[in-house]
Amino acid sequence: MFGHALYESLLQRGPTVHAMVQPLPCEGPLPAAPDALVSLADARLCDALRAPGSFTQPERSARLPLDERVLLR
Repeated sequence: MFGHALYESLLQRGPTVHAMVQPLPCEGPLPAAPDALVSLADARLCDALRAPGSFTQPERSARLPLDERVLLR
């Protein structure tokens, strides 16, 4: 869900929105440069999206309810 939709859900006071956790394994140390870190995360997320059956069982993922206590710190 995009960031603006997350904040909109807080204002609308609809059903609770949850952030889901997707582990992105990588070998070796993480890059220090922010751009390289984002590129690595993007590549690992693409791998996860391409994997058969990925994201088909959300109940198996860790989740965090998003509310103002989490987002507005």
